[in-house]
Order: sequence, then structure tokens, then C-alpha cells
Amino acid sequence: MLRPLAISFIAIVLLIGFLCPSSGHAEVYKWIDKRGTVHYTDDPEQLPEPYRSQALKELGERIKKQQEDPRPDPGAAAPPAPAAAPATSAPGTQEQLQGLTDSLQRVEAAKRSWQQKAALARQNVTQLEQECAKLRTKRDLAQRNSLNYARPVDRATAQQSEKDLERCDKALAEARRYSTDELPEQARRQGIPPGWLR
Repeated sequence: MLRPLAISFIAIVLLIGFLCPSSGHAEVYKWIDKRGTVHYTDDPEQLPEPYRSQALKELGERIKKQQEDPRPDPGAAAPPAPAAAPATSAPGTQEQLQGLTDSLQRVEAAKRSWQQKAALARQNVTQLEQECAKLRTKRDLAQRNSLNYARPVDRATAQQSEKDLERCDKALAEARRYSTDELPEQARRQGIPPGWLR
């Protein structure tokens, strides 16, 4: 079985091959999912990540390049000599470019959003680890005082510290589970690349 990186590489190579059809033809995108199923579409918006952002980026670069330096298709008949009219871009190219730019911006915004979620989850774990460490130190001190002095106030402090530490440990376990299991699972279900959570 191919590793996911190899599958991604193959799919990107295939995408690049399909992104270069001759002009006048609809573009067809092909990708292979994790199960090995081959998919085709003519709409780059329907591509899963990370293929979508790569395809949209390459398509945008090609459209921009065509606008800057339009070259005729080598297999096509030579176009008639242009009149003295100024050169304009092909119809719909501006709209396509704007649509691609908008799509890339949406992809980048989604990526930032998931990265922020992951960063907040990691930050929450770190804060709880620090808080639990402080509570553990407080509990240990309270237990020593309780044993050394046998005062009721020291026993009550030790018991309260133990309860506080249990609550903190429980919250820490939940935060770790969310950060390492639940958030990645949510991302996977929505087709988000694992790299976005780093």
C-alpha cells in the first residue's frame, strides 16, 4: 500500500498534467483518494484539499501568464492579424482570475482558522499543565503540614487541595483528548489536511 505522501505526489503530478490542456477544451481534474478511488471533475472547487489550493494556484498563475503573454496554441491555425484595436484579455479571464483569487483567500482563511483552533487547544493544555503543577505543589505542602502539625485547618487545606488537583487533572485530561483526538477527528471529517493543525 502506498504511503499518503506518495499518493499525494502522484495526484499532484496527475493534476499538473491535467492542468495543461490545449485552449478551447474544458479542464478536467483527476485525483486519487486515500482508498485508491480515482475521481474526475471539471470544477476545481470540488477538489479536496490540498489538491484544490494547488490546482487553483496553478490555474491562477496560468491565467495571469496568458493575460501578460498570450501565445497561440501551436496546433491551432494562425489568427488573423489584429487591427489597430488595443489588446484585451480573453472573455471571462478576469472573472476566472477573480474567482480563483477569492477561492485561494477562502482556503487561506480556513487554514488560519484551523491553525488558530489547534494553537488555542495546545495553549489550553499548557496552561492546565502549569496550573496542575502548582496545585500539586500546594497539595504536597498541605499534606506535609497536616502530618507534621495535625491541626484541623491543615487537614481541611490538604483535603481541599486534593479536590482542586483532581478537578485540574480531569480538565487537563479533557483538554489533551480534545487537542490530540477530537480536533484532528473534526478536521479529518471536514477534509482538512493534518498539516493545518500544526
